[in-house]
Amino acid sequence: MNFPFFVAKRYLFSKKSHNVVNIITGVSLLGVLIGTAALVISLSAASGLNDLIKSLYNTFDPDIKITAVKGKVFDIGDPNVQALYLMDEIENVSQVIEEDAVFKYRDRQIIATIKGVDDNFVNICGVDTMMYDGQYLLTKNTLNFGIVGSSLSYQLGVQLNSIDALFVYLPNRFAKPGSNPLRQFIKDHLLLSGIFRIASDFDSKYIIAPIRIVRKMMDYDNKVSALELKLKEGSDIDKVQQDIKILLGDNFAVKNRFQQKEVLYKVMQAEKLGVFVILFFILFIATFNIIGTLLMLIIEKKSNISTMIVMGASKRQLTRVFFIEGWLVVFIGSTLGILLGLFFCYLQQKFHFISLDSSGSFIIDYYPVKVQFLDVFSIVVGVNLIGILATLFPIKVMVSRLFKI
Repeated sequence: MNFPFFVAKRYLFSKKSHNVVNIITGVSLLGVLIGTAALVISLSAASGLNDLIKSLYNTFDPDIKITAVKGKVFDIGDPNVQALYLMDEIENVSQVIEEDAVFKYRDRQIIATIKGVDDNFVNICGVDTMMYDGQYLLTKNTLNFGIVGSSLSYQLGVQLNSIDALFVYLPNRFAKPGSNPLRQFIKDHLLLSGIFRIASDFDSKYIIAPIRIVRKMMDYDNKVSALELKLKEGSDIDKVQQDIKILLGDNFAVKNRFQQKEVLYKVMQAEKLGVFVILFFILFIATFNIIGTLLMLIIEKKSNISTMIVMGASKRQLTRVFFIEGWLVVFIGSTLGILLGLFFCYLQQKFHFISLDSSGSFIIDYYPVKVQFLDVFSIVVGVNLIGILATLFPIKVMVSRLFKI
């Protein structure tokens, strides 16, 4: 057996003559264990929350969204735009018109965004699966229906079982400045069929309506503000996005899901990185307890060390003995910490014992967790690295002094 490893293992697991050394060793190991477990749990919770947010946004945001670089709308009769419908990778295309509007329901009114969509919209996203009340219904014969975000429905005091209509006021594009104020807006109405709940960004902003009523009110015969695309399963989104950019040219903005909510995704990544750095720094400080452990051990084993020096043990061998001793503390503590963290995550995934005090305002009532291999691997590498850095240099100094005595 390797001599330094054999001695380090005996020193670690044998009972020390001074109980304080045992206590300091236990505290060092416990500090690494708790810090590592906290890293696993925190990063898994951050990953779970990020995945939940992404899944919620993906129920509203398309795979690819196309808008005009200049102006609010563009003509879908453009031959290049029509060529999109022939691309093999595209499964569905939905025409969308978005406009800020004034909405009035009974004696309440708000300003929000009306999103006029066609029949394909339900195939692009999953809004129909996120209905809080009512049903996903936009047209029935000649009737036009609206679906309201949950926050907006609360502000308007919407009651789906009521026959009251939601009145929509859109600016009249052809009204002349200074003309009769009543002619500055076009008025129409929607019956209400449902309330959706996805995320506050959508619930407090959008009212979904059939595109035909928005097109009629804005007098957009063949124009849209966006085309939303759903790609076929297995399609390379980056490649399709690049092909569309080449096809449409510089007059159109072609964005994937990340680019549609770029700030949000970058903030989520920064938050996760921040959690990792803070906890890693705390763990780094906790690891310095190992230096105290090794110092006390060297003092206690001073006679043994002198004997090993007389028997021919080199400075390098003694350095390795105490380095391996410190590394074993880090290795055992980090391994137990990872197992404890993974066990905690499993319990949370299985039994949801840590709940959100949401009072029904969230889509789920417990903290989501998702264990990612890359997170665990980063923790293993990071903890062992700081263990090496925290022990190697001090041990070299202490062993060098022993050889000078």
